[in-house]
Amino acid sequence: MRKAADALAPHAARLLRSAQMPANFEDAFARVKQLAADFKANEKFYLSPAYQEAEARRDFIDKFLIALGWDVNHDTQKNPYEQEVKVERKEHGVSQRRAD
Repeated sequence: MRKAADALAPHAARLLRSAQMPANFEDAFARVKQLAADFKANEKFYLSPAYQEAEARRDFIDKFLIALGWDVNHDTQKNPYEQEVKVERKEHGVSQRRAD
């Protein structure tokens, strides 16, 4: 039983680190609040067909997840099988005008 616990210890520590919120909740909250204000300031444009899904991810989604402590840019987790955030691949021949 001890060997199994020792073998799982590094994985458990990694999972706990990746699940933790940023050290300062107020900073994370301020970042999310600023993202909401940025969206509200240009809401009409962000909801228009001219605003693409990739732009939404770059401008808001990635920043939101980073504020919550996610390793979006894989700065910590280098193993592609254990990364928290994956980029979906676009299928050839399939065109999507707007995010669902």
